[in-house]
Amino acid sequence: MVNTWALSALWLGLALAATLLAIWFRISTALSEIVVGTVIASAVIPTMIANMFFLPRHLLPHNPAGKKSEQIIQRPTAAEQI
Repeated sequence: MVNTWALSALWLGLALAATLLAIWFRISTALSEIVVGTVIASAVIPTMIANMFFLPRHLLPHNPAGKKSEQIIQRPTAAEQI
């Protein structure tokens, strides 16, 4: 449910930014919404593609056959970090 509210707040914020840009530059609101949407999409879509296809799976811990790991990862103590 939090994701829904965050997404709606994002859309509302982008619409507000587009409207303010339209008023500032004295262009149509529709044009400014298209420009703002294109700029945001040019940052979001490549990030999504990179996360889907270029995930470095060789750096992830190996989990054979989907079994839950019983191993507990312990953080080094302050004395071990020095």
